[in-house]
Amino acid sequence: MSMSEFRSDTSMITLTTDFGTTDWFVAVMKGVITAFNPKAHFTDISHHISPGNIREAAFVLKQALPWFPEKTIHLAVVDPGVGTSRRSLIIETDSQYLVGPDNGIFSWALLDMEIVRIIRLDATRFSSPVSSTFHGRDLFAPAAARLSSGENPLNLGEQTHSMIQIDWPQHEVTKDGFLGQVLHKDRFGNLITNLPSTCISTDDMRKLFEVRSHGKVLPIKIHSTYHLASSNNPALISASTGFLEFAIKDGSAAHQMGWEAGQSFE
Repeated sequence: MSMSEFRSDTSMITLTTDFGTTDWFVAVMKGVITAFNPKAHFTDISHHISPGNIREAAFVLKQALPWFPEKTIHLAVVDPGVGTSRRSLIIETDSQYLVGPDNGIFSWALLDMEIVRIIRLDATRFSSPVSSTFHGRDLFAPAAARLSSGENPLNLGEQTHSMIQIDWPQHEVTKDGFLGQVLHKDRFGNLITNLPSTCISTDDMRKLFEVRSHGKVLPIKIHSTYHLASSNNPALISASTGFLEFAIKDGSAAHQMGWEAGQSFE
């Protein structure tokens, strides 16, 4: 796909941050973008990423980005390294632009995309001074705004051929089953794992399995819907994410199991 095919003056811009919605940070970024391009359309993916949790943001972006149309610009700011020597990037893929810090935040979304080129943003090419604490306002929002107006990303920086990547935590197949890890806890307390739903078959539904973690053994059944799960005991659900997740009917599996993202099990 050529750059001329990719450019648009009415691009959708998504925002993903750990800023929350009680302060002014998200509104300021939208204001900066709208001042430059009043035709920009916004979609908020999430502003409730746990503060500084890059892996959580990476998983959310992996789930969300495939559902957006071509030419969408994805602006993500979960940036504990703001003000340091970490780089700021535009990543052009075969269908979309990704704008954010070079800290691995887009790593897992990029597993489903083809990278065309990577641009390191040059702060000297932006008209306003760049603060050391709010690159979302001073670098990333202006970059997204200029892209949405059809500007060539090479006007905003220099091409580079490297970026920080966070490895995808692969599950392991053992003689007795699988070694897995919890990747994400959603707002319902469901624990989304790195086990693809293809790890199970229809013959496994409603069978009783054992899940072990840190010396504890949990009896677990596999169900196709939350409604079929027990309200007392966790179950494994084949979820819309394409992965298996621990869930409890009308309750929080995370609370009952005492687990968080990063928990390993077999």
